[in-house]
Amino acid sequence: MNTEVNKLEVIDQKTFDILTRLRIKTIYKYSNNVWYCQTTQGSPTTLKYEKGFLLVGFGENEYEANTNLIMIAVNESRPKEIELKDILDLLKWKVRDEDIWDG
Repeated sequence: MNTEVNKLEVIDQKTFDILTRLRIKTIYKYSNNVWYCQTTQGSPTTLKYEKGFLLVGFGENEYEANTNLIMIAVNESRPKEIELKDILDLLKWKVRDEDIWDG
């Protein structure tokens, strides 16, 4: 699962529980450590990793998903980068490889 360097610890269990129930249709990398996701219901979700913190945003549109960010997990070692796989493992999201653009 997560490497020791990229170990994330959940700090918002309520939001985390909601996230683990989401079904994600597509994910694409927007910029370094920022990914935009679309649920199977068409709702935009943003994942952002910054300074050891994993934030997630929800909304009616991408603007809201990017501005309504909630901190859900922390990595005490604060690495600058994180692999999308580590986030997907944490959230228990299953997304087909062809529906992920992480380039």
